[in-house]
Amino acid sequence: AIVQTYHPEHYAIQAAARQEFEPFYEIEIGHRQAYRNPPFSQLTKLLYQHNNPVHVRNAAMDLVSRLRSLLRELGLTEINVIGPAPGYPPKLRGKYRWQVLVRVPTGSYISIQELLKQFQLPPDWIIDVDPMSIL
Repeated sequence: AIVQTYHPEHYAIQAAARQEFEPFYEIEIGHRQAYRNPPFSQLTKLLYQHNNPVHVRNAAMDLVSRLRSLLRELGLTEINVIGPAPGYPPKLRGKYRWQVLVRVPTGSYISIQELLKQFQLPPDWIIDVDPMSIL
């Protein structure tokens, strides 16, 4: 395989070049733990699409505001709401896309499923638990 990179000194590139999985894993798992990323949390992407760019942005902003308010009411300070931000790609098949990430730490007494049941997500939002991509 040929890999082009602007950062040949990056630990992932260096480990791949040496075919050393363990050093890569040790560094990567440390970063994931420090930033509470999977497997130390569960990520869920909430995605909304609409043909009106103002509507989709406002809907995403409203969702985040209401979700953060619910988390404060429930005292769930360990749960992070990240965003909203334009989805990737920001426009697909004529629809604008905005997304919100919800990060629930492993060991939290409430799961993302239970949280969304209490929240009553508006219709037309797409829920992607453990998304393959967070772009």
